[in-house]
Amino acid sequence: MTGSSGGRASAVAIGAYAGEMVAAARTAGMNKKNCRACADHAEIVEQLRALQKSGELAAGDWLLVKGSRGMKMETVIAGLKAGQLVATSGVF
Repeated sequence: MTGSSGGRASAVAIGAYAGEMVAAARTAGMNKKNCRACADHAEIVEQLRALQKSGELAAGDWLLVKGSRGMKMETVIAGLKAGQLVATSGVF
């Protein structure tokens, strides 16, 4: 994720290959503190909430939620729509 709030990028991942994805992001130069492997969808929503609270995810930022149908990433979207992460517009 790259946002307008300072141009920072973050990667939050779940699943069997989350550790490898995070390691690859770090190898590619992403800041270690901005890469997180999460246990489940709820933890992803918690991480997004923390990014918002810290100002690293702000109004106008882009948020890409991507995964195969089997990863059920719509669960994260449902959490966002349920107000677990508050958007000030249609874009985070």
